[in-house]
Amino acid sequence: MFATLAGSYPRLAALRPADALRAVLGAQVDAGLGLLSDGLVHESDDASVLVDAWVAAREAASAEGIEQPIKLAVLGPWARSSGTAGIARAPGAAPDTAAARSAAARLAVALAAALVAGCPVVEVHEPVATLPAGPGAGAAFASAHRVLLAGLPAEAHATLAITGGDAEALGADAVFAAPYRSHLFDLIAGPDGWRTIARAPGDRGIIVGVVDASGGRRPGLEEVAWAAGYAASLSGRGMARVGLAPSGGLASLDPARARSLIDLLGEAAGLLVADPDLLLRRFDPRAVDLRSAALGEYRPDRRRGG
Repeated sequence: MFATLAGSYPRLAALRPADALRAVLGAQVDAGLGLLSDGLVHESDDASVLVDAWVAAREAASAEGIEQPIKLAVLGPWARSSGTAGIARAPGAAPDTAAARSAAARLAVALAAALVAGCPVVEVHEPVATLPAGPGAGAAFASAHRVLLAGLPAEAHATLAITGGDAEALGADAVFAAPYRSHLFDLIAGPDGWRTIARAPGDRGIIVGVVDASGGRRPGLEEVAWAAGYAASLSGRGMARVGLAPSGGLASLDPARARSLIDLLGEAAGLLVADPDLLLRRFDPRAVDLRSAALGEYRPDRRRGG
């Protein structure tokens, strides 16, 4: 169990880039996040650019005595083949599989270089607005992401992040076709993503984006813990394969508001690691695990990792 960002985080324009980077990392550490980021979703597929970005974050963290691992977030092949993450595909439009596969191959080279340089996790972002539509969309999506992962070292930890809605139109088979180690879902803009999560292989990590990245509503601690418990209960996943995140990037928020949201995530993750039963016993047992549901009351399962 850990908490992390889902893409971007606000940077203070008044600060020098190096100082802004240290501030972003420091905010995450202070909030209790376990997997850090430089707070950017990188659009470049130039290996040297991505390696330099990760090395800069690692060196800034080292200078501040920060020991948490740092991931690198990038736009995925469909977002890249759309030209920009802000361009949506026309309903029913045929997917441009060749363009996406080409983008995936180029990105794989750049990410492989970052992984060789020591980056422990790469997070591939596919905003729903840029996903393929129409006949063959699921197969096209799966094909591009297989190309991407085929170009990475076998031991690489790659996360697929789907934000801005759900991927139900693609289908769970397409979402889980490529061997990602973990998946991040926006469950605020795309609550039907729970249906996709229910079909995820049990060995895949699930990061639940349950804190509204728009800042419109701050959920209670119990709601965040409920989401973690529910994700852990599906397919026998366990808490060890569950993470918490905002529903998307936070760069558009006021820094104070963004900080309050990650503070909530860090607090929830900390409590769930220290004593998951303290929060989980308060919920409907059907939302926690099948064992408790069968018994009609919450019964801690000591086999659950955390």
